Amino acid sequence: PPDDRLDTGFLAVIALIHDIAEIKTGDIASFKKQASDQEEECEAFLAITQPLPTDTCEYLRFAFRHAIPKSKQFFNCRESRFFRAVEKLGFLKRGIHECRAGNLHFAPRNFERDIPLVLEAAKEFPSLAAHIEPFIEEMKGYLKQFAEHRGEYLGAFVRAGNNANDFPF
Repeated sequence: PPDDRLDTGFLAVIALIHDIAEIKTGDIASFKKQASDQEEECEAFLAITQPLPTDTCEYLRFAFRHAIPKSKQFFNCRESRFFRAVEKLGFLKRGIHECRAGNLHFAPRNFERDIPLVLEAAKEFPSLAAHIEPFIEEMKGYLKQFAEHRGEYLGAFVRAGNNANDFPF
């Protein structure tokens, strides 16, 4: 059978550098990120790595292209897909923590989008399934609770001076 092991060195590099550009650009939530933001991050990454030795700079830039979701390099690289799935698991766990604290508005933003992505990744990386399965029902419960209390969140959103049509859920 083919070797399905991941290159852990490359995986570690992707994990270490994927947010370096945020030193200059700041953090933008993935659900708010536009194409222009990604371009700005790439430019920032180039500027940050510019002083490094040429070989190091080229390798880090190669790895950074693999860390950009939706890039051709990302889709063609198992390490990239594995890293993104683990990162999504982290987002889901943070969302669960927020929901447990009573912040149900984290449910639709995190769970509706990320549960299917993580479940799909678990097909390619079965070891991840054990890390998500115990939380699926809890996440679905928070989505149901949010739906039941959506009006309250919308009311608070409007009372805070926002337009109801801009309510993101």
